[in-house]
Amino acid sequence: MHTALFSWLKGADWAVGATLVLWGILFLFFKVRGKRLPHVAFPAQGERVASLAGLRAQIEKGRMGAKMALVAAMGTPLIFAVAYGVFVFFQPTPLAAEGVAMAGTLGLIMWGCAVSKWRATGRDLSRIHWVHDAKVMVADYVSELKERGFMIFDDCRLGDRAIDHILVGPKGVFVVQTAVGLSAFQADLNTHGTVTYDGRALFFPGKEDHETVSRACEEAEKLSEWLSEALDIPLAARAIVALPGWQIKRTSAEGISVIHPAQFEALFQYVRPRPLTTGEAALISARVEQLCTSPGASVLTTASNGSTVDLGERDGSPG
Repeated sequence: MHTALFSWLKGADWAVGATLVLWGILFLFFKVRGKRLPHVAFPAQGERVASLAGLRAQIEKGRMGAKMALVAAMGTPLIFAVAYGVFVFFQPTPLAAEGVAMAGTLGLIMWGCAVSKWRATGRDLSRIHWVHDAKVMVADYVSELKERGFMIFDDCRLGDRAIDHILVGPKGVFVVQTAVGLSAFQADLNTHGTVTYDGRALFFPGKEDHETVSRACEEAEKLSEWLSEALDIPLAARAIVALPGWQIKRTSAEGISVIHPAQFEALFQYVRPRPLTTGEAALISARVEQLCTSPGASVLTTASNGSTVDLGERDGSPG
């Protein structure tokens, strides 16, 4: 029986080996070409995600992976069939029907694995695209606040804390975090389901999230402490969470602001100001700029005496 089984595998083992060689070549090519690009795993709801630059790099890596997976899906049946055909051509005796069936079964299994991998890479790429588009959407709405006199700083890091945007302007200092995840994946970024916010936690359909609001508050508090100690200015930065793809139903007046990105303009019309002097705003902006890869452009704001001041002009540099 064992001898018969091994005879059935003759030819199939050559075809399997040739296909594995193809997979190995594609894998090594992908590893060599993609080793310089950072890995960005798709986040769970509320989990922190990479910067836009990191996401763009991951999209490029995902595109390359999808192409390699497509080549594998298309090349697997071809290589398998050619390798098996070469074996049959040089085989001096006719092959048993069982051996041909064994080879066909193994070929279909390997082709199915290749197709499954190709579809998975496509889904992963779509998800990273969605995260990128969500963060771009928030960044675009935040940038409109420059017209209200705010300096906008993007992709900031304070210690082990990553902050999407820091706003410094006439109404104070704000930390803006973007929360995205599988719950809203592939939804319209402007309209999706409703999440309930009670001032402490977010209640998504079938999921309760305490981490997003808590983490945003901690990051704002840490920034406040860092700025206050460095500049000798008592400062309290405020946190804002942006939720692309969700409508927010607020059930309590307590807690930080949690909004759809399109609501930034309305929020800053009515947000309670914590005024900064022109000198304080300039000092804070200079200090915050050290944390961020994308400092905002110079903008104009109005000083308490009515004159117009450029916050991009630094009148002091903190130690």
